[in-house]
Amino acid sequence: MKLDELLVIDDLQAMDKENVLLELSTLAASQSERLSPDRVYSALMERELHGCTGIGGGMAIPHSKIEGVDELIFVLARSHRGVHYGAQDKRPVQIFVVLLGQPGNNRAYVEALGKLGRLLRDEDNKAMLLAAKQTKEFSTVFFRMWQSV
Repeated sequence: MKLDELLVIDDLQAMDKENVLLELSTLAASQSERLSPDRVYSALMERELHGCTGIGGGMAIPHSKIEGVDELIFVLARSHRGVHYGAQDKRPVQIFVVLLGQPGNNRAYVEALGKLGRLLRDEDNKAMLLAAKQTKEFSTVFFRMWQSV
């Protein structure tokens, strides 16, 4: 992942899980002519049926494999208000990292998902992401975290 390829929403407008996923899906779908917001949204919602991707501590990693993805797609987003997302700890989610992969490319997808889990469960990383004041700082903090692991 390169910093200039990171898709970022610094202030999600959605107030509930479904609309957050729709907002995130719209941006993610912009990365491939073969993706549509509806297809990405459906894939993410289907994954949520198997268990909430809210990992606790105000963090969530919505993810899915979907046809039309050439390389892993990441979307980094923050909700300043927090969204009731159904996470196990019942805390509102403020940081979202969407991961989309291609079917059949299990290794890269699983490695990225594991790395995201480690990064977002770290208390120092959470604090740095939440403290970032501007969009550029927010994305730079995430990118540096990603590169350090």
